[in-house]
Amino acid sequence: MTDRDLRPALCERLLDAMTAAGCTVQGLVRLVARRAPKITRARVSRWLAGKGEPSAEELLIMCELLGVSARYLLGMRSTPTRPIEADPDLSQLFEILSALSAEQRSHVVEFARVIGNGGPIEPGMRPRRNIPKI
Repeated sequence: MTDRDLRPALCERLLDAMTAAGCTVQGLVRLVARRAPKITRARVSRWLAGKGEPSAEELLIMCELLGVSARYLLGMRSTPTRPIEADPDLSQLFEILSALSAEQRSHVVEFARVIGNGGPIEPGMRPRRNIPKI
């Protein structure tokens, strides 16, 4: 699939996601611009007209704000809901991780890898490295 093949799905699905979220073009611009300052109403209008694409960063910010997955906006998935929202445990874990610093998140990820590789799990267990309690 080429970039040009993605544009029709992107503009249609972006508009659908904005409508579902009750978001106008100007409202989306204001929200996204807080994290990606080079966003303008003209740029968003070009995306909605199928004449351009957002950067990866802009796309991810819009997905987060609109509550949809990037795969959905790009036409690679038929449902807008992000998989994490379908699982309450994953959703809760995401909320917890979002509140942590980057260093704390890296420790949690390392610990999850130990568990995922079949490592033993015991109450109060910490990975081998000296990791501060969160």
